[in-house]
Amino acid sequence: MKTKLDLVIVDDSPLWCNIAMRMANDHQELSQPISFTNPAIALEHIKLFGTDLVITDIEMPILSGIQLISELKSSAMLVASSTIHDFSQKANNLGCLGFLPKPYTVEMFEKIIQIALMEKHLLSNFHDSIRNNGNFLCA
Repeated sequence: MKTKLDLVIVDDSPLWCNIAMRMANDHQELSQPISFTNPAIALEHIKLFGTDLVITDIEMPILSGIQLISELKSSAMLVASSTIHDFSQKANNLGCLGFLPKPYTVEMFEKIIQIALMEKHLLSNFHDSIRNNGNFLCA
């Protein structure tokens, strides 16, 4: 059984927030997606309420997507997005789950959501296995 993902979209462009939110609201495997045009407010929201997945623009004032990703690395799955496709390698180096080049399509958005769902499922199974088998990992 698949569980729904909580999604936060961060983009200083109201147009891109609206486009992404339309895609997210039409997606049955997303639970109450929310968007922010101010990355600092998004960061505070995520710190307070958490989320499974963040899709963030890279180029934003106040707090860049790179800074946001660095702040949230250990607390959510992250996907970077930009019109500058060269940022895809930077997103990969930062540990992002993926990169959405703008303009992205519904199919590209869907693929990212499916990857995030698989990742969430794998992590959940891993944690369940450790709990149920009494295994203890030490690196």
